[in-house]
Amino acid sequence: PSGAPGSEYWQQKVDYVIKAEVDDQRQLLTGKEKITYLNNSPDTLEYLWLQLDQNRYERQSDEWLTKPAPNLDELSYKGLRSLLYREQFDGGHKITAVKDADGANLKYSIIRTMMRVELPKPIARGESTSLQVEWNFRIADAGSTKVRGGYEKFPEDGNYIYTIAPVSYTHLTLPT
Repeated sequence: PSGAPGSEYWQQKVDYVIKAEVDDQRQLLTGKEKITYLNNSPDTLEYLWLQLDQNRYERQSDEWLTKPAPNLDELSYKGLRSLLYREQFDGGHKITAVKDADGANLKYSIIRTMMRVELPKPIARGESTSLQVEWNFRIADAGSTKVRGGYEKFPEDGNYIYTIAPVSYTHLTLPT
């Protein structure tokens, strides 16, 4: 009742080394990361889940497919622009490699905004593993999509400002 962790409390430890590059011409973020995961849980883990938040911008995402149709009698020019932009925008993570510490390919599957990575050997309590993930995704035009993150262009000087939230788009979570 105090809100303090109990005697059986544990928390996973994950370290990231991320190298990323933004292509201003194509509005593309490309990255390569090394993830080191220390299992502090009492369970042996056979796979890990990675969060792929940018997949909410895929054309077949639940967010896009379940969005209610607009009221065409009240659709503004900005609303129409947003609809047309989302229709053609090819968003979402493009995973180009998932490898273990030795560079061997790992099996993985993507289910909406989650990626399950099969580990080459289970991780017992107190053990760690490392993996490498390479990816890219197109950055959304924040003005056209009415989203929290994306890019905004300043035409008077040709510069862009990028807000990609959350930056930690590859949170690791325990299987339940």
